[in-house]
Order: sequence, then structure tokens, then C-alpha cells
Amino acid sequence: MRVKWPLVLGLLMLIVLGACAKELTSAVEQPDNDIQSNEVESVATIEGKTFDTEDLAFYTFMEQIEVEANRYRDWEGLAADTAAERDLFWGEQAAYLENINVQLQNMIEIYAIRLLAEEKHYDVPMEKLDAAVSQFKDSKAEIDTVQAMIQEYGETKLNRNIQDYMRSSLLRDRVVNDLLQAIQTEKPEQTEQEQSYQLQQDYEELLIDQMNTLEIEIHVK
Repeated sequence: MRVKWPLVLGLLMLIVLGACAKELTSAVEQPDNDIQSNEVESVATIEGKTFDTEDLAFYTFMEQIEVEANRYRDWEGLAADTAAERDLFWGEQAAYLENINVQLQNMIEIYAIRLLAEEKHYDVPMEKLDAAVSQFKDSKAEIDTVQAMIQEYGETKLNRNIQDYMRSSLLRDRVVNDLLQAIQTEKPEQTEQEQSYQLQQDYEELLIDQMNTLEIEIHVK
């Protein structure tokens, strides 16, 4: 069973990020076609690793690509009126990603779970990492709107950052899979819907527990 996760940090992250609501426009809303911005500023530090505006822009860009790809796949075979309704939904998802709190939340969540995976001594072999990057690119190659986004953002910047991002994503997937396997072993009688709900609950609890162990500083003013 494949579960698509909402990136939820719960009450803890709402408290942490609640005071950081000013927009961060320098890197997120102004792509530069492979020309690096001269105004790179730090936005957060997690266990000594500092993330700057370009890091935040990239994490957000990857989320935006997934929204656009899902929009494209969702349209296939739909009647015009249904497609318009779904387009409105995906537009709302894209708008949600423009919120600085959401951007920070997504970036911190994936890195926090990566740290947890590394504590478990999980790793991603290079061949698996390369395969994941290739699969990501191949799956988006036919989507004109995504290709336009990549050209606007800068293909060189994408290639420079995608491996580390994909490593974090694959490590998170492994942690999620551990949780799912535990649920399937302990409660094999549950339906997929019930297991999905339990997985979300367990993941949120695990994430909040992990957040409580980390030293996190938010630098957005």
C-alpha cells in the first residue's frame, strides 16, 4: 500500500513557527534561471546544520513540482466540468505552498525524519539514489508545465540539489515503511483505509517525539 503523506508537524510546529509569518520572497518567488542570488540568508538551523533561502526555495520547488504533476495526472480522462473542479483543488494546494510557515514546516519535517533514519544507521546506496533521481525526471518529462517550471527555476540548480533532497526523501520513506510494516504485523485484520489512518497517527507521534529531541532555531525575521 502506497500512502501519500500530508506534511504534518502538529501543534508543536504551529507554536514554533507561529511567530515566523513574514514572507520570504528573495529565493522562493523569484527564480533566477541558474543565476544565484546575492542575498542568501539563513532561515533555520537544525542540529547545527543551517538552511538558507536557496535551500528553502528548493524544498518548496520540489513540492510545487509534485502538485503540478498530480494536477496533470488528475486531469487525465476527466470530463470538462470535473477537470475544472479538480483544477481549483490543485490551485489551492499550490497556493498553500506559498505560505512561509508551510515552507519551513515541510523542510524541517523531511530533514528531522532523515536524522532519525540516520540514527537507525539507515543509508541509501548510490545506485538506488541515482535510480530515484532518474525515475523522478522521467516521470515528469512529458509534463510541459513541469518542464517550464524547471526551466524557469534553473536546471543546473535542480541537478545540483536533487540528490541530497532525494536522499532525505528516501530515508523518510524507509521510516514510514517501518511504521507501516509494524501496523500490518500487529493488526493484519485492518483495511487499507484503517491502516492508512493508523499510519498517519503513528507518524505524527513519531515526528513530534523526534522534534522534541532536536535543537531547532528559526531565523526568519
